[in-house]
Amino acid sequence: MERFNDLLSRAKSAQLHLRLVVYIVGLFVAAFGVVLSVNSALGVSPVNSFPFIVSQIIGLSMGTCVAIVYTVLILIQYLILRKNFRMINFLQLLASSLFGYFVDLSRLLLGGFHPVTYAGQLSMQLVGTVLISFGIATFMIAKLINMPTEGVCTAVSHRWGVPFHRAKITMDSSFAIMSLMLSLVFLGGVYGIREGTFISAILIGKLIPHARKVIIPTLNRMGIHTPE
Repeated sequence: MERFNDLLSRAKSAQLHLRLVVYIVGLFVAAFGVVLSVNSALGVSPVNSFPFIVSQIIGLSMGTCVAIVYTVLILIQYLILRKNFRMINFLQLLASSLFGYFVDLSRLLLGGFHPVTYAGQLSMQLVGTVLISFGIATFMIAKLINMPTEGVCTAVSHRWGVPFHRAKITMDSSFAIMSLMLSLVFLGGVYGIREGTFISAILIGKLIPHARKVIIPTLNRMGIHTPE
């Protein structure tokens, strides 16, 4: 019996390590998708458009503004969940730092590569959007630590029963609209917001359920069991 329990404990530990790998891969895929969207020159992805515009207005680095925005999102999660908010959710700040590193790494890998035709730009934007959706679905399936943006959507889903993908679409669209308004009011024009921003806002949330249907069976065939 003791040997069985030891084997079971090792199996659980191995699965946890595999889920951690899945989580990190998901972050990288999402970050790579973000950089593809940026390089397409058709607009910054919705979630990143807001800290981008804020950085342009107040003169701080985008990384600093991302940290500020994500901190506010964690506070919003607390206000939504109240007693159901867990202190482990503060680890989302660490996940955000790792995500930021992967964004910088992806920019280094892609460099200044960008299509010269509109068809090429649109194709790159769509590929980036698909990768963002698959990346989000992947690290959420691992069920370790949400990113603050996904954490808010999850909190809304738990509190009011809104399907996650609908909450994601609403939040992304809200970020895009707020970014557009701030850009017009404080910068006197439209910066970082183009048709690609709204394409991402609409498609990312819609693609996540489809991505899950592909990823979960694939992981199961690889022997990685995803928690319910």
